[in-house]
Amino acid sequence: KLGKRLGKSSHPEGLLKAVAPSKLGDDNGNGAVVFDLTAGFGQDSIILAMGGASKVYMVERDPVVGVLLKDAMRRLELVSSLDNNPNDDDEGIKRAKILHDKLELHQGDGINFAKIVLSSSTEISKSSIPLPDVCYLDCMFPPRTKSSAVKKNMQILHGLLQTNTIPDDNHLEAIRNEEERALLEQALKLAKKRVVVKRPVNAAALGVGRNKNIAELRLPSYELKGSVNRFDIYVL
Repeated sequence: KLGKRLGKSSHPEGLLKAVAPSKLGDDNGNGAVVFDLTAGFGQDSIILAMGGASKVYMVERDPVVGVLLKDAMRRLELVSSLDNNPNDDDEGIKRAKILHDKLELHQGDGINFAKIVLSSSTEISKSSIPLPDVCYLDCMFPPRTKSSAVKKNMQILHGLLQTNTIPDDNHLEAIRNEEERALLEQALKLAKKRVVVKRPVNAAALGVGRNKNIAELRLPSYELKGSVNRFDIYVL
């Protein structure tokens, strides 16, 4: 199913161009270390891992989505451990082994995860998790203003995260905006080379809101637009 999941993605080229996992690694030719701080169902993490990243740390705070991801990682480990006949060119097993080596799941809040890694990097006892070359954020669920249907897997994710309806509570919207803002702030402190944010093509950049009492965050260095989505790139 990995091939199908990759094939069904509507933006692999744009994502790989924005994150550049094969180009932003170390001087020894290793791919970039990427933090996917809003992993969701892990589709983008898979694309980044197969696209040249040396390691992708997936962070997901929703407990239900986290359990689903954990089960997917368990099944990935089972497939990757299958004895592969040397004469059998099984692409599925090969991909599973690559992904098992490159993907690492952490269940919890992306902001707290970023703070812990950043704090550990300044201590004498270094964390086993390195600072990322790139932080990737998929805050793709601002309140929906259209009734048009979205893809089935996104309908499920919208439902789990309760973003499938237009909120009638401005307080809840303000909380969501502040959480997204805090996540971007931490990502900008944490990443070594760039932060990439996926947005609906016509949505405002993160940290750019209507609250005049809060200083806006820096604007993206540049953006890559598709027909539906946009990637905002913050070069550090």
